[in-house]
Amino acid sequence: MFQSSTLTWGDHFIGDAATLPNATNWLFTTGTSYPGGSANFGTGEIETYTDAIANVQLSGRDSLQTTTIKESAGAWTSARIETQRTDFVAAAGGKMRIQASFSLPDVGNKAIGYWPAFWALGSALRGNYLHRNWPAVGELDIMENVNGLSETWGTMHCDVNPGGACNETDGLSGNDNPPTPQESHPHIRAIRNCCIIKNIPFFKLLQQLLFIAK
Repeated sequence: MFQSSTLTWGDHFIGDAATLPNATNWLFTTGTSYPGGSANFGTGEIETYTDAIANVQLSGRDSLQTTTIKESAGAWTSARIETQRTDFVAAAGGKMRIQASFSLPDVGNKAIGYWPAFWALGSALRGNYLHRNWPAVGELDIMENVNGLSETWGTMHCDVNPGGACNETDGLSGNDNPPTPQESHPHIRAIRNCCIIKNIPFFKLLQQLLFIAK
């Protein structure tokens, strides 16, 4: 927390092991797409999201544990949760910090396709999946780890696709190197300290793009 900051919302995932996170705070995205949305969530991912304890559960140690599983028939399952709330916004004249702490496992040579992520998506998408109004709704990928590499990425998506202010469909990206192994060193990620994109800190670039979009 910053000095003189106020917590707007948070979840420390306190509870018994092998239980689901608080449904008042979280909703589970299940299946392979949003209702009426792009197949495979528009990314080509092959897993099926579930709300099964095997895929998502409280650890019993004040954290959330998500697990990707390869079923006996060869299909993959995983978990994807979203905040119930969609009205997060900075106070007038203020700044908002979105932050989480992660421990990422060492997946070794079995890492192809492994892609944990922590991100914020514009609220206008929820319930409007058929119109596919991405990337105009805005997307901030605060942490992505790809194929088990010892790097994490931050990416910003906005405006129009293709091209536009955020160079879609790639977006504007930057990366950094978290502690190794990541599993034993929880790594804090936030918009304000995420990464440098084109020599500009993430949150500064966000301010510039918001100005462009007006």
